Amino acid sequence: MSATATATSFDRPVVRRRRWLRWLAWFGIAVFVLFVFYLAIAVPWMNRWGATDAEVAAQLPGDELVPVASAITNRAVTVNATPEQLYPWIVQLGVDRGGMYSVLFVENLMGLHVTNADTIHPEWQNLAVGDFVRFTPKEYALNPGPGLWVREMDAPNTL
Repeated sequence: MSATATATSFDRPVVRRRRWLRWLAWFGIAVFVLFVFYLAIAVPWMNRWGATDAEVAAQLPGDELVPVASAITNRAVTVNATPEQLYPWIVQLGVDRGGMYSVLFVENLMGLHVTNADTIHPEWQNLAVGDFVRFTPKEYALNPGPGLWVREMDAPNTL
């Protein structure tokens, strides 16, 4: 073996290691940039998705229940219906009731076994203060799981 061949064989692992470290550094930078983008642009956009500046600034029913909130999220959808027409649909919200009116494929992919109602059901119109609206079934791994406690009702304006 010549001295040149020996030096080249020793350099090859060093070159591979440098390439690997360079790739790892670029990957780390890309992850950091994506994380900063997510925090600076995506999260603020998601936390006020569909809501106007006036809606975000408005005092909404229930705001007084949590005067100092650790997180504030305002999402809005324009529905061409009166509160009287919409309220029965909102009252039957929940996986063990009328469903979540969301993306059914995603909900069932998560094992929630949700079916969304396509009509108003009288048996689900009896929601009351103190009731728990389930986001997951009772037998789900996270029992009682995520959901909402009904603290205030003023039909057809507030739930």
